[in-house]
Amino acid sequence: MRVKTQARREGIISAAWEIFRRDGYGRTTMSAIAARLGGSKGTLYSYFASKDELLLATVDHVLAERGQAAFARLESPHLLSQRLEKFAHDYITLRSHPDTIALDRILIAEAGRSNIGQAMQDRLLLPQWRRFAEFLREQAENGHLTFEDAEEAASDFRALLTAPLLEHCLYSDRLPDATETATLAARSVRTFMRAYAPQSSGDNRSAPARNPRDRLNHPASQRSCRTNGRRRE
Repeated sequence: MRVKTQARREGIISAAWEIFRRDGYGRTTMSAIAARLGGSKGTLYSYFASKDELLLATVDHVLAERGQAAFARLESPHLLSQRLEKFAHDYITLRSHPDTIALDRILIAEAGRSNIGQAMQDRLLLPQWRRFAEFLREQAENGHLTFEDAEEAASDFRALLTAPLLEHCLYSDRLPDATETATLAARSVRTFMRAYAPQSSGDNRSAPARNPRDRLNHPASQRSCRTNGRRRE
């Protein structure tokens, strides 16, 4: 009976996602979902208290499995930069997946009309990024990163991955290909490590470019100029 109940719940979520994706949140009704299932609204409400709860369950269904795979990358024995790059690659792939883009468009359409977007942030997304912040905090305790606030560092990492995708994914039908995904992941991790890796960790942070004129102000250069001047005399 338990297996059957879980199968029924998953069937409701799958049917609901088809309709949410096709019609958007506002135009989707529990009656339409029940009709798609060939059941009654009573059956839906026995599993989900409201349409909001059902949408949150579909979001969890869409994101959870892929998100767990990304976090598993962080537990590997590789170098921190390699783990972050693999995590970044999985995250970009998830964010640019057609289901995720459809979900983003649903939530943007509902902004200002319902609190479903905030509910999704509070219940599903923020806990995942707090988990990532905790990972960063552990890396800082081990001497691999340095920052004052782990959640701010996690937010910066998220922005590096997300910002280049927003307009590309929301306003275009062309998704980033494998090469673009790998390039963005690598570039984001390099930028993050330049900002947050300790100077002594060999993190490949570049030294600030030196103005050639600075050489003229260096004491050794000034001594050389004075010496050369005396020789010319």
